[in-house]
Amino acid sequence: RKKLGLLLLGIKALVRTPVGDGADIAESIDSILSFEKGFLKDDLYASDSLDNFVDDETSISIVSKLYGLLAAQFDDVEPASPEARRRLTFFATSIFMDLPSPPPLDKLLSWSCNVPYYNEDVLYSRKDLESRNEDGLSTIIYMKALYRNDWNNLIERLGLEDEQQIWSRKYFHELRMWASFRAQTLARTVEGMMYYEAALRLLCRIENVESEKVDDLVKSKFQLLLSCQVYDRMKRVQDPKAEDIDRLLKRFPNLRVAYIDKVNVYRDEAIEYYSVLIKSSESRERIEEVYRIKLPGNPIVGEGKPENQNLSLMFTRGEKVQTIDMNQDGYFEEALKIRSLLQEFEENSDIPTTIVGFREHIFT
Repeated sequence: RKKLGLLLLGIKALVRTPVGDGADIAESIDSILSFEKGFLKDDLYASDSLDNFVDDETSISIVSKLYGLLAAQFDDVEPASPEARRRLTFFATSIFMDLPSPPPLDKLLSWSCNVPYYNEDVLYSRKDLESRNEDGLSTIIYMKALYRNDWNNLIERLGLEDEQQIWSRKYFHELRMWASFRAQTLARTVEGMMYYEAALRLLCRIENVESEKVDDLVKSKFQLLLSCQVYDRMKRVQDPKAEDIDRLLKRFPNLRVAYIDKVNVYRDEAIEYYSVLIKSSESRERIEEVYRIKLPGNPIVGEGKPENQNLSLMFTRGEKVQTIDMNQDGYFEEALKIRSLLQEFEENSDIPTTIVGFREHIFT
C-alpha cells in the first residue's frame, strides 16, 4: 500500500495543472489518498479487497499484462522481425495524420473488394517448396533463411521438437500456408484482404455490439469477391489450383468466387455463357452455387484483367468497390483505418470524391 501511495503521488505530480483534466485527476488522487475508510488506510477493507481481487480472473489477467508492459526491458519487447518493426512504426506514425473521424459501425459505408485471378499460384505445393534455383537452393531453404524469426515462431507454435516433422501429413498444410503467405500467391492476397473482416469484428467488440449481431453486421459491411474466370476449366481438368481455391473458400466462409461456365447446347450446337457465384457450405464440407446469371455471349472480348473484374461486378453488394491485384497483401493494423478511409467519400465539398488511393509497400 505504501508503494501504491507513492505511485499515486508521482502521477499527481506529473499531471498537476491549474485547470483542465490534469486538475481533475489530481483532485481524484487527493480523494483516494485522504479517504479514511479506503484501501490505503483501512486494513480490513484492504485485506478484503485483495482477497476479492485475487479471486477475479479478469483482474489478475489485466494486472499481469500491465506488469509485463511496465517491467519488461526494451530489448525484450521490441519485435525481433524487421518487418514487424517496420509495420508497427508506420502504423504508430500514420495515426497522427489528418484522418476523417471514423463513424459508428452501423453508419459505416459498405464496400466490396474485387480480386481478379487467372492462373497464378494459389498455394505452394510440395514440388514448389522443393524446387531448386540455379544455386542449388530449394525454395523452402531460401525462405527459412529469409524469414528465420518467422520460421522459429512456426516451429514453436506447432510444438515441434524436430523441424523435419513439419513435412509429415499432420503438419504439411501448415507449412504450405506459411510459405504461401510469404510469396506472391492468391492465398496471401485473400488472407490479407480478409483482415478487413477481422478488423470489423474487433471494432464490434470495442463498440459493444451484441455477439449474435456481429456476423450479420460484418457481412453487411464487407464482401470479398474473387474473379476466377477459368475456375470451371480447372475443375474439369482436375487442376490442383482449383482444389486450393476450394480450400480458401472453406477457410473463409464469407469469401465468394465468381467464374464463367460454358454450356454446350446440343440442339443447335451453340454455347451459352453463365456467370456463376459460389461459396463454401455452412458445414465447410462442400462448395455450393449461390447465383447463376446467363450472359448475352462470351464475356472475354478485350483485355483479360478488366474483363475478369467485370465478371464479378454484378455480384457486388457494397456501396463502394475496392479493386485489388492478385499480387497484393493487406495488414490487420491498416485494416483498422477502413472507417476513416471510407469517410473520404462523405466529405462535403464542391467536387465529390470518386477514387481514393493509398500508399503501398513493395515486398518483392
